[in-house]
Amino acid sequence: FESERVEASYVRNGQRLRIDFLAYLNNRESLLREGASEADVEEVGYSAGLSYQLRETLSFWARYNVVDSDFTKKKSYIEGSATSTGIDYSPSQNLKFTVGASFGEEKSDDPQRDFSNDIVFLQFEYSGVPKEKK
Repeated sequence: FESERVEASYVRNGQRLRIDFLAYLNNRESLLREGASEADVEEVGYSAGLSYQLRETLSFWARYNVVDSDFTKKKSYIEGSATSTGIDYSPSQNLKFTVGASFGEEKSDDPQRDFSNDIVFLQFEYSGVPKEKK
């Protein structure tokens, strides 16, 4: 694909509160083979997020995302959105646990493609300790 993307973002960090916004326009064109132009897509997306630090090791967060994809050559579209929320627990600088849920849906001009999904997840992140150079 060849992609042309323009985006704007805003982040505001306070002592305990973080707010962020993102909006983008992405035009993607297939370069692989003839007839693949049906995969060409114009996407418009935006998201808003909020994170609040309850304690030094505990944060609550929420996010809302929207992506509208227009397949111009196929005269087809997909509209998707998702709301997610969760809690992060970081007992140390290198370790983080996340418990969360995401509620999303996609709608299209093809009703057989429409779906919604509800996901509950547990995530574990470990960054390791960097080795000292001698």
